[in-house]
Amino acid sequence: MSRRDDAGAEGTSARAYAAHWDGVYDSASQLAREWHAASEACFEVADGFLRAAASASAAGAAALVDVGCGSSSIGVDAADEYGFRGDVVLLDVSERVIEVLRARYAEDARVRCRAADCRDCRADVADGSATCVIDKGTLDALNGDEDKRALMDEMLRMTREDGIILSVSFSAVARFVFLKRETTRLGLDWRFRVVSEGDPARGHSAIFVSVLYRSSSASLFRDVPFEDDALTRTLVERMERTGSIVDDESDDEGRVTLDFTREEEI
Repeated sequence: MSRRDDAGAEGTSARAYAAHWDGVYDSASQLAREWHAASEACFEVADGFLRAAASASAAGAAALVDVGCGSSSIGVDAADEYGFRGDVVLLDVSERVIEVLRARYAEDARVRCRAADCRDCRADVADGSATCVIDKGTLDALNGDEDKRALMDEMLRMTREDGIILSVSFSAVARFVFLKRETTRLGLDWRFRVVSEGDPARGHSAIFVSVLYRSSSASLFRDVPFEDDALTRTLVERMERTGSIVDDESDDEGRVTLDFTREEEI
């Protein structure tokens, strides 16, 4: 499946991930599941960037790639909504869900479904060939920061200079810390918003929606409108001050609770 089939102690093998997710997708309810949020909620945040990426897509290229797609339709939804030209490539480590997707999109000539390890899918997606790469919950599904970093490296490898990465994840402080650190390591600009009907401190569920692109290409997106909102500003300030997404007060008022140089995981 990939060179990571025999991952060492620092990483989980592709076979282990595949066995787990094949078991998950034995359930009909899981095969019908849309992870995290509806596509429209994610598009609302990233609309301007998706339009810019779609306008840059070229026929015949792997225009849009969904890594760790699972049962989600967001890749095809984005191609339909924004008119991406070229292939829509759906990648997942689970052969079971890929079989289902092949049947689901059998009449759609744009869609290619491949069983692949998201940490190493060079056999399926060429370097710099995607104008948009989507991660919807895949960072959440990987064990440990080494595997998460490998996914970040792989998404950047396949993204064109004028392309974007759309990342959707659980509202975990560890994810915020990880993305903040990784965007610095990889030289990426990061646009971030919390999507929720209310403050998680009051029991509302939330997700993080991020758009990432090369800092060297920032001029291409200078005119793309993007504003954070009051909830996002509140939660970012809270996470940086208390290390929590729900607590307004730190247990130790003088303690620095977020160390952006330290590896964390959920």
